[in-house]
Amino acid sequence: MAEALRIAVTGGSGRVGKFVVRHLLDRGHHVINMDRRSDADERARFEQCDVRSYEDVSAVLSECDAVCHLADIPNVKTGPPLDEVYWSNARSSGVVLQAAADLHLRRVVYTSTCQIYGYAGEGRVPPKYLPVDEAHPSYPSNAYAISKTANEAFAQMTSRCADLPVTIFRLPYVMEREPDQKFLEGIEHDGGPLDNGMGTFVHGDDCAAAYVAALDSALGGCEVFNICADDVMSIKPIANRLSHPEFPKLPAGWPALKSPVSSEKAKAKLGWRPQWSFADFFRRKMGREPVGG
Repeated sequence: MAEALRIAVTGGSGRVGKFVVRHLLDRGHHVINMDRRSDADERARFEQCDVRSYEDVSAVLSECDAVCHLADIPNVKTGPPLDEVYWSNARSSGVVLQAAADLHLRRVVYTSTCQIYGYAGEGRVPPKYLPVDEAHPSYPSNAYAISKTANEAFAQMTSRCADLPVTIFRLPYVMEREPDQKFLEGIEHDGGPLDNGMGTFVHGDDCAAAYVAALDSALGGCEVFNICADDVMSIKPIANRLSHPEFPKLPAGWPALKSPVSSEKAKAKLGWRPQWSFADFFRRKMGREPVGG
């Protein structure tokens, strides 16, 4: 096992943060959960704080080797006005990154979103090409995605100016639990959801494993990675379901259920591999191959 580190997780009580906290603890790291409420693994130390306060954040990070930043307003549907979504996310990320730079932390793992490409979230626009990789242009079309795009730029600047290693993860929909029977029946009826971004997803355990891999890595500078499952939540060929005049075509011979968002960079540079497959789950639960399998 790699060296045990002291790691702060902002938003460690949140939907994705819980997975990250648990996986880091299971790896033997010492974890501080920085959040407004204590609702994560009891093995982690809890610090209630406002991650938009430099004083609060720097006081905790002064005890740490690294920080995973997940504490953001997660989308534009949660209630706050759009300007608050943007401001709060930009403020918290700026504070965490600046405090990490001032304290010379070993690494920051910043949580971004595939919504910056434009194909997912509110105000969706078609991708420019498929599969989508990290070089795809950014077309953020809602306040949440715009805040993430701005924060990525701030992370890149801070990394460059302060020689701070920063890993950025662009996440799709994160699956918290295995689909239930009702969901599978819906899949049988309509093929699977595409409104969350071309059917792309990542299981929470696989997502958390990427954070562990980033903290174990020796990567310098600022690197951006897509973190997606290898397949899609669909039982019909994704190329057929994305067949629309405004959508670019997938390469000829594209496997029926393969994700149109590439995570090959994370596999190559972090040694990360997603383990949870929707197609495998469907086979186990339904006792047959997916239609597109």
